[in-house]
Amino acid sequence: MQGLPSWLTGKLHPVNFPLTKDILLTFTYDYAANVTGVLAPVWAAFLLIGLSERARLKRA
Repeated sequence: MQGLPSWLTGKLHPVNFPLTKDILLTFTYDYAANVTGVLAPVWAAFLLIGLSERARLKRA
């Protein structure tokens, strides 16, 4: 974690970290939506389904 800026790791302002994280996630999602268009929510759903399926198979 040495190379990451302090605002990203939340070490500088632990109280503000959840807020920063939300802003970062929102920004990332907006960027993905702009790049991929309408398909972003669909791809996100597929990704979540795929990850949960993989986790389920690992447990079995």
